[in-house]
Amino acid sequence: MDLSTVTAQDEPFDGFVSTGWKKMAPATAVLARRSGTELRFVTVLAAGPGGTPTVDPVPFGQPDWICLDIDTGRLRERILISPTAVSLPTIPSTTRL
Repeated sequence: MDLSTVTAQDEPFDGFVSTGWKKMAPATAVLARRSGTELRFVTVLAAGPGGTPTVDPVPFGQPDWICLDIDTGRLRERILISPTAVSLPTIPSTTRL
C-alpha cells in the first residue's frame, strides 16, 4: 500500500476542509493507494486547537495495515489500522513524532 499526505492541492483537487457555506481552508488529507478487487475506506477525524492537525503516514511493514501519526498541537497519537481492528498504541510523552 502506498501512503502519502497532501495539503491544499489544486491538481488533483484535494487537501481542503469546508469551514462554512462556499468557504474552505487547507487541511491535511491522507491518501492510500492500492490495487486489487476489494475496497475499504478509512476516515480519520482530528481536531486541533484553532489550527490544522498534521497527519503523517508511518511505514509499518504489514501490507494490509495503515499506521498514522496525528499531531493536534496539544496531543500526539499513533493510530494503527489493521484489517480487523483499530488501536492507539501508547507513545512515551517524551517522544516527538
